[in-house]
Amino acid sequence: MPGHPLTTAVFAAICWWLVGNTIYRYPQNSLIGFGFLLAGTPAYWFWSRKVQRDR
Repeated sequence: MPGHPLTTAVFAAICWWLVGNTIYRYPQNSLIGFGFLLAGTPAYWFWSRKVQRDR
C-alpha cells in the first residue's frame, strides 16, 4: 500500500477526532451509546464462555 504507515496514522487520527468530536458535541447521545455498549458486555461474556466450553 503506497504511504502505508502515514495513511494508517491519518486514518486512526481522523477516527479519534470523530469520536472525540461526537462526545463533545452530543454528550447525551454518546452516553446512551456507551450504555448500550455496556449492556451488551454481559451477553458477550456469556456467549464467549459458552463457545469456549463447546470446543
